[in-house]
Amino acid sequence: MGTGSCIKGYYFFKMDDGTALQRKWNLQEQEGPAIAKRLLADLYFEEQVSERIQYLIAHHHTYDDVEGIDYQILVEVDFLVNLYEDEASNEAIERAYQKIFRTDSGRKICREMFHLNVD
Repeated sequence: MGTGSCIKGYYFFKMDDGTALQRKWNLQEQEGPAIAKRLLADLYFEEQVSERIQYLIAHHHTYDDVEGIDYQILVEVDFLVNLYEDEASNEAIERAYQKIFRTDSGRKICREMFHLNVD
C-alpha cells in the first residue's frame, strides 16, 4: 500500500514500489474548524469564542478583509513561519512586509527575523 506524511498542507505518499505521489490539501482550513469546535466544546469555551476561533482557522490563508486584531496577528504569524520555512527571497519578504504586516510587533519581528532595512 505505502506510507504517507503531511507537511504544511501537502500530503506525500510513497508507494511500496518506490513511486511518490503528492496532493495539496489545505486541511487546516477544510477540516480544522470542526476539530477545533469539538476540542473547544470539551474545554467549555463559550460558543462565541469557539465560533471566532473556527472562523480564524477557516480563513487564515485569506488576506482580503482581515477584520480584527486576532485575525491580523494570525496572518502575520503564519506569514513569518511560511517565509522562513519556504526560504523566501529577500524580495518576497520585503513585499510581504509592505503588504501584509500591519502591527508594530509583527513589523518589528519581521525586520529582526529577516534582517530587513525598511521603515
